[in-house]
Amino acid sequence: VKQIYQDYLQQQYTYDKLNYMYGSTVTPNENFIAFLEEMEEKMPSSLNVQAMTASEEGISLSATVADKKSAAMLIQQFRTFDSIADVSVTSITDSGAVQGTEATDVEGMVSFSVNLTYHTTAEEPEEAPAEEQTEEAVEDEAADVE
Repeated sequence: VKQIYQDYLQQQYTYDKLNYMYGSTVTPNENFIAFLEEMEEKMPSSLNVQAMTASEEGISLSATVADKKSAAMLIQQFRTFDSIADVSVTSITDSGAVQGTEATDVEGMVSFSVNLTYHTTAEEPEEAPAEEQTEEAVEDEAADVE
């Protein structure tokens, strides 16, 4: 029984160590694929993305749409994304089809920029495991159980 328990403790330690190592490799940018899939599913085809920059913390996006109502609806839609924790609008510019009181021949467009922060789905790694358990440490712990 003592040997089985010692083997169990060693395997548990190895498992904890591997989980810690995996936790160290997970980054929030892994949410980028989930974000793109949500964007493809939830955004209208009329959205014209001008620029997109991704980092480990989130995404900066510049886009144009037909009017302010569409821009507001899209910004609200970003807030429903499972992969996004926070939506911050950095600018909105309306080129408008009317300048002053005169109608122009150019169709109006609204440009906006948003910063989107990822949800952090990965758990923070726990403290690194102590030095590899020696047989003596495992035996001492097994002796405490007896």
